[in-house]
Amino acid sequence: QMKLYIQSYYHKDQILVFDDVDSLLSSKESVSLLKMLCETSQLKEVAWYSSSEVLKISETESIPMKFYTKSKVVVLTNDVGKLNKKLGALLDRGFHLYLDFTKEEILRKAKELLPLFPSNANAEVRMQIYNHISKWYKFSKKLSLRTFVKALQLYNSVNNWKYILLQEMEIEQKYIVMDYLIKTYNTDKERIEHWIRRGHGHRTHYFEIKKEFTSTLEERREATPELLQLM
Repeated sequence: QMKLYIQSYYHKDQILVFDDVDSLLSSKESVSLLKMLCETSQLKEVAWYSSSEVLKISETESIPMKFYTKSKVVVLTNDVGKLNKKLGALLDRGFHLYLDFTKEEILRKAKELLPLFPSNANAEVRMQIYNHISKWYKFSKKLSLRTFVKALQLYNSVNNWKYILLQEMEIEQKYIVMDYLIKTYNTDKERIEHWIRRGHGHRTHYFEIKKEFTSTLEERREATPELLQLM
C-alpha cells in the first residue's frame, strides 16, 4: 500500500500500469489510492493520510504526504467481473476495453515472440514447437501465449510432449486419433477397422471426422498469404 503511494510519487505525470490486480484489491488503502489516481480531473490530488507532514523513506530521504499528478492509469485483469464487484467506483472513472484475440492473432504474436520465450531451447526446437501448435491450433479450445511457454517446458521435461501439449490445448481425442490413423494406415478400410475396434464410433462417424479433420488441415495449407507468413 505504502509502496503504491511511493512509486506513484516517483512516477508522477507518467502512465501507470498495474498488472497484479489481486494484490491491489487486498486492502482498502490501495483501493483508495487507486481511486485518487483515477480521478477524472486532469490534475489529481493523491494523499497518504498520516499525522506526519512527510513520509520518511530512509534516513536521508522523505516524500510529501500529498502530491499532485497528471498520471494516467491502466489496469490489466483477466477477470473484469472481480474488478467490477470490488471496484465499481473505480471502473466508473475510466473506460473498459475488452481484448479478445483470435487464434490467428495469438499465433502471429507467438511467432514474433518465439525467440524471447524463456527457455534454453535453440531456434530449431522453438520452430518445431511452433509448427506443432500451428498445425493443431484450429482444433484447440484453449490457446494463448502461455501455451508456447508451457510447450517449451514440456519439451525439456517429457518425451511425449506433443501429446501432452494437445491435451493442454484441449484438442478433442477424435482428432488426435484421426491424425494417428492417417499416418499409420494406407487405406480407409484399415483405418475404419481400427476406428470401430477401439470404440471411436461407426463407419459414418469415421468419414465425418475425417472430412472435418482433413478439410481443416487443407484450409491451413491453402491459407491466405498473410496467414502463411505465420506458419
